[in-house]
Amino acid sequence: MGRSNRFILSLAGLTISILCFLTGCGGRMAFSPTLAPTQASRAVTVDSSGTKLPPIFIGPPANATTLLPSILTFPATLVRSTSSAQMMTLTNLGNNSLTITGVALGGANQSNFSTTNTCVGSSLSPGSHCSISVTFTPALSTTYTAILTLADNTGTIAGSTITGSGAAQAGCQNIGVPMYVLPVENSDDWTTALSSIPIPTGKQLILIMNPASGPGTQGGPEFLRYQKDVAAAHTNGIKIYGYVSTQDKTGNNISPDVIHTQVMDYISWFNVNGIFLDQVVGDAAHLAYYTGLVSDITTSLPGGGVWLNPGVYPDERFMNIPVPPSSQLLVNVFENTYAIYLNPVDPPAWITNYAGDRITHLVHTTNATDLTTALKLSIQRNAGWVYFTERDPNVEDPWARLSKYWTTDLVPRTRSACNP
Repeated sequence: MGRSNRFILSLAGLTISILCFLTGCGGRMAFSPTLAPTQASRAVTVDSSGTKLPPIFIGPPANATTLLPSILTFPATLVRSTSSAQMMTLTNLGNNSLTITGVALGGANQSNFSTTNTCVGSSLSPGSHCSISVTFTPALSTTYTAILTLADNTGTIAGSTITGSGAAQAGCQNIGVPMYVLPVENSDDWTTALSSIPIPTGKQLILIMNPASGPGTQGGPEFLRYQKDVAAAHTNGIKIYGYVSTQDKTGNNISPDVIHTQVMDYISWFNVNGIFLDQVVGDAAHLAYYTGLVSDITTSLPGGGVWLNPGVYPDERFMNIPVPPSSQLLVNVFENTYAIYLNPVDPPAWITNYAGDRITHLVHTTNATDLTTALKLSIQRNAGWVYFTERDPNVEDPWARLSKYWTTDLVPRTRSACNP
């Protein structure tokens, strides 16, 4: 056994002896206090014969801080709601006063967190502290991470990681229904849909009428029944949109003049609340065409709405087609089966920039037993409007009849968390 040295650390009156062998001791000793030392400390080496070497004095650093907690984790927070505030504390561990110059959020999800603080502009004397309050607002049901950093007159001094997760909330969504059923053939479906009242405060129910891939012609029992049902819808606070196709059989744009004529027929014959534009091609090359159609519709129908149906996520600029303040723009970004709905193309990052009340999903071939999962997915994907039906296009037109679980499941579940 070789000769050993013993290190004696005296800190604020407490002396600690540490025995180490010469062959195992390096030439350095590290001191990492968790609290700011207020008295000088010293490390003394003593060899086996009792001879003391000169002491090493250890004091508080000139500039040192700690930001706690180093990782701030929010509990699961309902999508599109704001959490309760959580607190972080910055403490000056050094022996110099510090002036706090900035508090900043960074990282991929910084926009989902918000801060207020008592730090910026303050001077922290040794041992004093200031506070940062953080809140979290998730847009989707997923995990979010950001970095909080602080700076003082000496530079960036501290940082902490902030994490949180969004939770899908119980349903309170609008319903938009492609009601392509003729009221004379299946009057029970229209009667059922028209009785789906009262509509929760701040929510809407839209029924899309489609007499003949457009407004059809005047006269006849079907025309008169449509007029009667539309009038009943207005009485019950239910909105009616008229169906208009925008592409012909060869995949070319239908003339805006032809579409204008159909729009005016819907307005004059049925007093519709808006127009549903189907077969929308949502790429940049068609943006001007659809911008013009939307402008014409909202001019012809002041205060009315336009519902675009590309059936997939379009060029983002379609989300921003201008409408007057009193009008409404909806964009349907999914029209397909429930099987595809389970594993769709990933939503573009920009989808969280828009209120869910602009985004719609139309999902067919959805069994009643799948409805809970389907509704949860719609909320996770920021859809404020939904319609699900069990009807299968391999058997029938999925929009030609109302969903069998409309009354028992779909309407109650989409309204379960709404205010009356």
